Amino acid sequence: MNFNKLQIRNDLVHLLMDSIDDYVYIGDLQTNIFFVSKNMVDDFDLPGQQIEDLVTVWGRLIHEKDKERFFVSIQNMLDGLNDIHVEEYQIINKKGEYVWVHCKGRLLRDKLTNKPTTFAGIVKKSESMGKIDFVTGLFTHEKLKSDILNENSDGILRRGGAILIGIDEFRKINVMENHGTGDAVLRHVAQSLQMILPANTFAYRFDGDEFFIINLACSKQHLIQIYYAINNLFENELNIDGKSFRLTISAGILSFSDYQININNLDKYTDLALRLAKENGRNRFEMFNISLITGKIREQKILRELHSSVNNGCDGFYLVYQPILSIDPYRINGAEALLRYRSNEFGELGPCEFIPLLEQAGLICEVGKWVAKHAMKDCVSYIKIIHDFTLNINVSPLQLNDCFFSYAIQAMLIEHQINPKHIVLEITESCFSCNTKSEKDNVDYLSNIGVMLAIDDFGTGYSSLSRLSQMKVTTVKIDRDFVHSLYKSNFNYAFVESIIRLCHSINMKVCVEGVESLEQFKDICGMRADKIQGYFVSKPLKKEVFVNYLTSNSGGGLKELPDIFKHEAEIQHETKKLIKAINSIPVCLSVWSPEFEILTCNRQALKLFGIPTRQEFIKKFFNLSPTYQPDGQPSINKAHEKISLAIEKGSCSFKWLHQNSEGVSMQLNVTMFRTFYNGKYAVIAITHDK
Repeated sequence: MNFNKLQIRNDLVHLLMDSIDDYVYIGDLQTNIFFVSKNMVDDFDLPGQQIEDLVTVWGRLIHEKDKERFFVSIQNMLDGLNDIHVEEYQIINKKGEYVWVHCKGRLLRDKLTNKPTTFAGIVKKSESMGKIDFVTGLFTHEKLKSDILNENSDGILRRGGAILIGIDEFRKINVMENHGTGDAVLRHVAQSLQMILPANTFAYRFDGDEFFIINLACSKQHLIQIYYAINNLFENELNIDGKSFRLTISAGILSFSDYQININNLDKYTDLALRLAKENGRNRFEMFNISLITGKIREQKILRELHSSVNNGCDGFYLVYQPILSIDPYRINGAEALLRYRSNEFGELGPCEFIPLLEQAGLICEVGKWVAKHAMKDCVSYIKIIHDFTLNINVSPLQLNDCFFSYAIQAMLIEHQINPKHIVLEITESCFSCNTKSEKDNVDYLSNIGVMLAIDDFGTGYSSLSRLSQMKVTTVKIDRDFVHSLYKSNFNYAFVESIIRLCHSINMKVCVEGVESLEQFKDICGMRADKIQGYFVSKPLKKEVFVNYLTSNSGGGLKELPDIFKHEAEIQHETKKLIKAINSIPVCLSVWSPEFEILTCNRQALKLFGIPTRQEFIKKFFNLSPTYQPDGQPSINKAHEKISLAIEKGSCSFKWLHQNSEGVSMQLNVTMFRTFYNGKYAVIAITHDK
């Protein structure tokens, strides 16, 4: 096609281009000169309406991920594979925004030579398209807004409501499978929604794994019923492309009649309710409440403050120190450094509020460095007071992903001349799975230079007990939630006791957090934990107060601790002296718990019953007892009765029929008395055969 001939019909071309909203292009492939509509020049900042090599010029504006597909389509057309070019892609406009467009062009060829002569077509703007989501076949978010405005010209929603639903943890499907499978799941969800939605209720594709459901006439209760109907769709596993998936759905529900919503706030309000549903455990819905806006405004203000604080050397942050009590013997020789923040607008903020925001804003690593640096600086003065003092410092998983983290810690140790044995880094148990190379390298390096590592909040993550021995840790910290519910669940009590025993069997220490009452303290001591932390020992203290606290207990002693510590420490000390003394004389001694378990015995007990080890004595004691005692009582019942009596009254005496390991019967005299053993009431039984 001759471009000069095309110019003759220039008025017709202009008429065509000016009469439609879409972008129009037409080009002579002999000269490679194109003519484009004026709106195309204006919206995409093209050099003019007449452009040489438009394909290359236009291609530079296309999003990187779409470029290859665009150029392959053009080349296939030029190579004669087809005469039509149809593609959807993102292209950057003069505002610097990527917008989706639908491009359709046709190639004309010379009838004699079959060579390409003319290429012309239309690029549709998103607002002039059918507004259909190509993945799900649902209407798009843009169509949702235009539909609402058609019904509510002032943009105020007064009746009905909307549900924003999201597929929980949908990202895992894309990661573990592929985006093609993810798209198939989205299509399945979309088709399922269309099948069950009632009349006058419409579904739209929103963003990612989210869908909008809207009804402009229904009640709040009707909206909730719609959510449950949707949720019921996914009670059973789905089979998609030969793969099984179990989906759960969370939702944010907004009733227009409650608030009369401006259309501009529709997305924000439903999204706030959906985020809350996911934060509260997923697979549920939350109703929008205006207080969510207040909370969001507060969150944004705090975020701005945190950014400003970090930019100003972490102004507003400070450290407090919570003492850690060693049980054997009772003494304070450690503490945990805890981060606090004082907001200019909101005052003191709790860590549960500002720590997630630091992580969300990507500030946690910078603040974490500040914590470690200032904690080590303070630790120098603490070590001067108590020479075996250890300081626990919390580490975020994000810090462990920094490949230079361990070197930064080592540099701080060198700067403050601190032996690594004085520092314990508390790391959540998920970090010990070492999901990344940086995590593994940091854990290995810190361990190798002598820094002690502790698993923080053990029991809340996913570590199997069998993996404990493989972790490079010296201490396990049991989460406070187990302590707070110690008496509400047999599992929690058994869990804490079992973890302590397991850790001791592999030479790990155990620190129990959140001990707040005398009852909890006694039970944890009885379980033989190594360390205790919580308000029963002390609340977190500011540096100046903590220094005075340590100074007044310069040996790590107990001057300032509650009287119960001194009393029980004295009793425990006397009990140890008693056991040591009895071990040196020919009296058979065994120690029993209030739960009727043998805790230990002395050498004379082993000799009397002919049993070689304490472990075997504990295991076989009742096996060597007759089923019934001479007075007709079952042996186990009588033992339980006498132990309970000794605890209640202080002491008791009785006769006991037993036999040694060779089966020889022995008539024994037993005297029991109440004492304190390892921080808990116990019964000492003195037994002799004369």
